[in-house]
Amino acid sequence: MTGEGRRADLLSLVLMLGFATASLTLSVVAVIGPKLESDQGLSASQVGLLMSAFLFSYGAAQIPAGAAASRWGGYVLSAAYGLMLGGSALLAVAGSFPALLVARLLQGLGAGLILPTSGVIMIARVPAARVARAWGIFGAGWGFGPIVALLILPTVVSRGGVSAAAIVTTASMTASRNIAPPRAH
Repeated sequence: MTGEGRRADLLSLVLMLGFATASLTLSVVAVIGPKLESDQGLSASQVGLLMSAFLFSYGAAQIPAGAAASRWGGYVLSAAYGLMLGGSALLAVAGSFPALLVARLLQGLGAGLILPTSGVIMIARVPAARVARAWGIFGAGWGFGPIVALLILPTVVSRGGVSAAAIVTTASMTASRNIAPPRAH
């Protein structure tokens, strides 16, 4: 593998970690839902609405994110991490359903910026002959997040509650952000 090929794989891997973090953030409600019901008195419908809020803002962000990423590239990726971090921080301290709802909307909005922005970055920085491999590496991230959520977060929640799970997602985003591509494209 050439130096250019290694750089393309490394970039894809870094972007994949961000995508995995987005799917981890999506999956967190599946793990914390029972705790929200028992500790905060949420109904199953309210827990479902928290998942729907994430998915709504995630989907709504896709088209404008693609347009913004075409113009500002990696800066949009920085905004994605900021929104996901803010949502996770709010999730850690939220004491009411409205605060949890806002947290999930912020997380979904941030996560919704990652896919289109990563696509723009890969198109700009990965040689054409390596793009399919780059997308393959990147796409694997969507499966890794839920695996991490289901393997690690139940223990975290049982020992530290919802706030601890939110702190784990915040730490994951911080780590992903610190190795994200610094250039716009």
